[in-house]
Amino acid sequence: MTVTAGSALEEGTTTDESNRTSGSTAPDRIVVGVDGSKGADSALVWAAVQAQRTGATLEIHAASGPESVISSSGERAERLERILQHAAEHARRVAPDIVTTMKAYDGLPSADLIGASQSAGLLVVGSRGRGGFRGLLLGSVSRQCVHRAGCPVVVVRPAEEHATPVPTRPTGRIVVGVDGMPSSLAALDWAAREAALCSGTVEAVTTWELPNFSGAPVVIPAGYDPGADAQKMLEDAVATARSAHPDVVFSTTVVQGHPAASLMELARGADMLAVGSRGHGDFADLVLGSVSEHCVVHATCPVLVFRHP
Repeated sequence: MTVTAGSALEEGTTTDESNRTSGSTAPDRIVVGVDGSKGADSALVWAAVQAQRTGATLEIHAASGPESVISSSGERAERLERILQHAAEHARRVAPDIVTTMKAYDGLPSADLIGASQSAGLLVVGSRGRGGFRGLLLGSVSRQCVHRAGCPVVVVRPAEEHATPVPTRPTGRIVVGVDGMPSSLAALDWAAREAALCSGTVEAVTTWELPNFSGAPVVIPAGYDPGADAQKMLEDAVATARSAHPDVVFSTTVVQGHPAASLMELARGADMLAVGSRGHGDFADLVLGSVSEHCVVHATCPVLVFRHP
């Protein structure tokens, strides 16, 4: 397979070539960003396995990034072709039966991936990398994708970055944070569909905390029971998901404590953590401290962020 990047790429342009198996169908598109780093390689492997499991087309993207302005368009094209060729070969070793498409983009990776996500079923990025995919810092590609993509985003960390040991074999367990908001309910439905594909289980989690009034005396109204309210909300959400996915095994967990810390603890050893995000797609999203972002940065398993439109 070759990608003809051309002798001169204009900024913001894309070249691509597909490798399609005869008679195969691609009901959906999984877009993955690569740059030759370990973080991007981990994302590529995850995306390739997911594409094979779901029958989706794997669309591999590489972008030149801001560091390449000092190089010629021909040099950028050659570099992107090398990255894409290596990534496609790696993906086919992991999942030989997938349909792949490669796209080279001469410009900012964030613009490329966010644009591609508008018509994709899933966007997969690494949490760290060099070049355009450098970490989850303010303005980084993976962070912008989490907040601004037009489809669910999965962020994958390299195994060596995990602070605690993680299982080498899939467990089939997917942990989902549920708070009753539409994005978290959509994440729960996505997790159920994923669990159905791999005979996995879904652990739906909700948390609650007493109001913090900075040390001021607090009068608890009669009948106020946030734990019971959280349990009722979670059971209702899971009942809806169970009716839509009767073959999936669900469990529920209600925890008193901070949602991010609780989800991090419960997701240890899981195959995936799924959370919703309430982002609006503008600068207001890029605020440090949100639950979804905390999970993306610190989780020891891949994290799905489902952002409600």
